[in-house]
Amino acid sequence: MKKEHVGLLILSIIALFMFGAMMFFLKDLLFGDVKATYEEAMYNPGAYSEQWISLDVYGCFGEYCEKTETEYFIPTKHTYYYVIWLDEGKVMPLCVSKKAEKEYLDALTDATYSYLYGETPTIQMAPHTFTGTVSVQQSKAGSFYKEYLDSIDVTAENEWEISNVLLVCTSTRASTFLLVVVIMLIPILGIVVVGVAAAKNNRKKQRPEELYLPR
Repeated sequence: MKKEHVGLLILSIIALFMFGAMMFFLKDLLFGDVKATYEEAMYNPGAYSEQWISLDVYGCFGEYCEKTETEYFIPTKHTYYYVIWLDEGKVMPLCVSKKAEKEYLDALTDATYSYLYGETPTIQMAPHTFTGTVSVQQSKAGSFYKEYLDSIDVTAENEWEISNVLLVCTSTRASTFLLVVVIMLIPILGIVVVGVAAAKNNRKKQRPEELYLPR
């Protein structure tokens, strides 16, 4: 077996172990149902790592930052971060990437401030359920979060309860499954390539005319 085939086989074995590890650690995201509400998970996010968490959103105080991922200087993904009004005196961060969810949160922000300014008797939008995973905010996003809350006077000094546990709603069960499938294809393709190469070598050795070629 040639060196490059040995290397490919080793890479395939490593990828196979990675696939097994991903299936183990992501089994709840792939096959599990919603494990808790955000209100249950916010005080102990570590216990709900890599599990689906749901949140019914009724009010929003606006977008506090946006993250853009690029590939070869071309934007490939946008993530939008919002301050969600949980209930009286509580707020939390949430991020989305789907255009429809961003549009909903932008409209909900307008409806929320219309209610706070006394223009409407209630928030004139139906609530929406978001599903995602909980994590600690990255330091940069966290600093933007704090700055934005300070700018709208949502602070602990003003008796607000501020959650720093981010609900990440940028992945779906389908996207997680697709990631696992891609990882799974690496060892399969590698093993197939090595097998085909080995078969060709065996056939080459079995040709009688090859035995009489000058060395």
